[in-house]
Amino acid sequence: GQHGEMNSKRPITEERLQRLLERAVSYYEQAFPSSEGKTRLEGMGITDAGLYNRHRIGYATGDLRNVLPKDGALKAELKGIGVFDGCGRERFRRCIVFPVVDAEGRLTNCCGYHLQKQSYLCLPNRRKGIWNLPAVKTYTELLATTSIVDALSLMMAGKNNTIAFLDDDVDDKALATFKEYNAQRIT
Repeated sequence: GQHGEMNSKRPITEERLQRLLERAVSYYEQAFPSSEGKTRLEGMGITDAGLYNRHRIGYATGDLRNVLPKDGALKAELKGIGVFDGCGRERFRRCIVFPVVDAEGRLTNCCGYHLQKQSYLCLPNRRKGIWNLPAVKTYTELLATTSIVDALSLMMAGKNNTIAFLDDDVDDKALATFKEYNAQRIT
């Protein structure tokens, strides 16, 4: 536990998951400003640096493993949550990385937009979530898309009340969040 040894049989707590995601997200954020991912978003008309920063957009170059401690414990934990696949490759390699947070801003997942395949992938074995869910705290009317890139395009047009549904359905937790923050309409 506390002194570096990791029992792979023990499930990772939500708190530990958030810390692991935070490390990966921070690394991806640092790579974004000079990345192919930023160039691609700019080519789509998504050029607002404030959006990049507010949503902590990053880019995975595929070299995260090169900056991890050599003992392998951290890489094993990151593999356990899906940042690395079964072969040890970085899941989000060559992807624009979008952190997914709950209404309170806690990291719950990451979603990558693969530049070649032009498709999304998220961490496995958990709900993908709703991107930009904290908007529910500010707006009673929300615009919904199923694409983060589309949501960012709408934000570029001044529609900051945009969210992106990443799952095929809306779970009870999301419905409770909408109710708790008094969301009046989602279109």
